[in-house]
Amino acid sequence: MTTSQALISAHNISLSHHGKSVLDDVSFELKAGEFITLIGPNGAGKSSLIKVLLGLIKADSGDIKRSGDIRLGYTPQTFSPNPFIPISVIGFLNLNQKVAQNFLHE
Repeated sequence: MTTSQALISAHNISLSHHGKSVLDDVSFELKAGEFITLIGPNGAGKSSLIKVLLGLIKADSGDIKRSGDIRLGYTPQTFSPNPFIPISVIGFLNLNQKVAQNFLHE
């Protein structure tokens, strides 16, 4: 591991949902060139951790720091911009830009 600055770091992240602990004191750093794989059973908190890192949900406690030039993205397994017309992520990505924009505005 290099001594370079972390692109993203999470320290002591905790999150609960409906009174159940989802994340308990999670800490890690990701530096340039490194990969992290999240593995666990359904309900283990993998998606919740990603959403906290992206700022989509707020952790109960802990600290997240992002490098100023980092760009983060998240693609869930299922994606339905319109709940009445479900579409897979692959299907959405295969739409051309104009069709995709119209689809999202419906």
